[in-house]
Amino acid sequence: THACAAGRQVTIKPSTKRTPTPFDSGPGTSDPRLPPPMKPKGARRLGISHPPRLVWESTMQPQHLDLIEEARRIAPENVKVELSGEVIIMQAAPSAVHQRNLDKIARQFASNIPADCFASQNTGLSSPASRKSRTPDLTVLPEDAPEGPNNEVPAQLALIAVEVVSPSNPENDWVGKVRDYPVMGVPLYLIIDPSKKTATLFSELENGRYRQREDAEYGETIHIPAPFDFTLETSSLLPY
Repeated sequence: THACAAGRQVTIKPSTKRTPTPFDSGPGTSDPRLPPPMKPKGARRLGISHPPRLVWESTMQPQHLDLIEEARRIAPENVKVELSGEVIIMQAAPSAVHQRNLDKIARQFASNIPADCFASQNTGLSSPASRKSRTPDLTVLPEDAPEGPNNEVPAQLALIAVEVVSPSNPENDWVGKVRDYPVMGVPLYLIIDPSKKTATLFSELENGRYRQREDAEYGETIHIPAPFDFTLETSSLLPY
């Protein structure tokens, strides 16, 4: 049995050595391979085709599925449990400011979702091939998305992942998920960071990484590309 305190990580088994990814250096670190920060004005709009329908087929190792199930069984109520490769991440229940910001973002997406899709909060996205299971604060999925083990859906079907950064573990959103979501096939990743008072959109998915990054400070706008195609307002968002 593996357990950990909220906001901490526990390793399942030693990882084999791998080549560092462009995002391993962490937030705020200059790396020539990273998409440079961009202001919303003049940012190129990106059209994203609707992802193909998938039939759920789990290729994740049985011991990983067993550990996730056990971690979710023993975790306190409202604790989020995720898997990134060989690491289980348990996140504490969000604060009121976190939830109010999430509600403000969800309301803006609500009127801009494609007709055959729906918005969902805290729905698990699983990518068995990459051994990753992430639960975004908000995502948008096709209405006929199939559910697999633990009520998770294939990550490739998600049109976007939205995270409101928690002050107790910002690296999970800024490093781990910037690395994981493109590998899992999620085309858009929006980060709302109340500590920095910023909104950041990663887009242009290519070869397991995002090629485009657009940043906006609170009070500025940021364009959410197709299939949503609307301007996200940040003036009402709250800081920590």
